[in-house]
Amino acid sequence: MAEQIKADNPGFIVTDFPVSAPENIPAGKVSVNVYRDGFSVNDSNSQITHSLKVLVTVSKKGTAAAEDELDAAVDAVMLSLEAMRDVYWQEAQRTIVAEQWEAYEISLQAVRPQIYKSQLLTA
Repeated sequence: MAEQIKADNPGFIVTDFPVSAPENIPAGKVSVNVYRDGFSVNDSNSQITHSLKVLVTVSKKGTAAAEDELDAAVDAVMLSLEAMRDVYWQEAQRTIVAEQWEAYEISLQAVRPQIYKSQLLTA
């Protein structure tokens, strides 16, 4: 998922792990953090639903330019997510990261085949 967001938005700084606060976001850059915060198996044990978070952060705060930059960034990330198969976003919430940066936290789910059981059967 992080790779696809990066491919679609090469100017963004994209990481695939959680961070408490992005370090020194350069002016005009967007930071995107993608990470899994849980997963569960369906009743038939054939699919896993991964709960993920995507944090979209800009380097500005409290200005019209910051609002415009954040809106454009979250729109670009949402377009990437919408194009992904079996990925379903649930909500996007405004937040402030480390009392310094404007951000959106997007909650989503990705449904994938149950790989753990199949690996046990073939091992």
